[in-house]
Amino acid sequence: MDSYFFDYFVNYIFPPFILLTGLVGNLCGFIVMRRKELTNLGPRSMYSYLFASDTLYLIQIIFQYLDYSYNFDLTIISDAFCKIYQYFCYSLCPISCFILCYISFDRYISITYPSRRFILRKEKSQLIYYLIIFIFNSIYYIPIAFETAVINIDNATNVTSLQCNFIDSKAQEILSWMDLANFVVVPFSLMTIISLLLIYTIFASRRRTSRSVLSNRNLNKDIKFSITCLALNLIFLILNLPLAIIGLFPVNYSSSFYSFFYYLFMFSYAVNFYCILLTNKKVCKQFISILTCKNMVSSMPNDFQRPQTNLVTGQNVKGTINKTREKDDQ
Repeated sequence: MDSYFFDYFVNYIFPPFILLTGLVGNLCGFIVMRRKELTNLGPRSMYSYLFASDTLYLIQIIFQYLDYSYNFDLTIISDAFCKIYQYFCYSLCPISCFILCYISFDRYISITYPSRRFILRKEKSQLIYYLIIFIFNSIYYIPIAFETAVINIDNATNVTSLQCNFIDSKAQEILSWMDLANFVVVPFSLMTIISLLLIYTIFASRRRTSRSVLSNRNLNKDIKFSITCLALNLIFLILNLPLAIIGLFPVNYSSSFYSFFYYLFMFSYAVNFYCILLTNKKVCKQFISILTCKNMVSSMPNDFQRPQTNLVTGQNVKGTINKTREKDDQ
């Protein structure tokens, strides 16, 4: 009975929950991070790129859900669609890892070399970095498109079925190790090193600035933002490592055991905004203000804002009316 409920949860409940949670969270994160009040949070554009990349990658969960749960595999429609699907799955996967590395490095530079952090905060610098990792991964995974196709595979029950998979087992092994190096070894190592440097720098800065009240205030802000980055890295590592370790051993890819860890891995692309929300009060405050429609007046044009002085004098009202009439006359 327990096995039945586990299989039912993994195959029918968990995937839609991840998809819905991810789409809502990434959309809210994209909106919240673009607000002017969060200018000092860090590289805001990188957060937007992170949520956009996570959303695109989560779309593939629809294909996996239909295949694992209902045996309806859309990837076997044609060889061309199979190649495109596999290529985009592999090439989009590591982008979020390298974005998190950039955000963590920005935090480290903000504490260690505050005068140089503005280089990383520039919109142009963030766009260039994103284009570099996007182009690199697009080129790096080109062999995937040539080595995958719709092929016949004999199952354990001697039943032949069509699957979108690698054509050659040797090529699959080589490309799997290539993906392991680019998706796991390199970004995970960078995340770990930067996170450790960040933790060390925070404590070292706290000792150096213990006598300065102003420095303590600035350091407290940096610590809060750094905790957010560390939480993002930790959650990502926890949710991704099990699947990476399982992939090194023979496993039944159609089992609920593998599906659970696969969806757990996909869950890491759905929780980034919620992690930021729980670890950063400033982001949480902005999110609540959007839900409650606060600060809407400040974002309106001046002619439509409510007057801030005493209404009895009528000065602001007349001024607003005069401004409106002058614009209409023009």
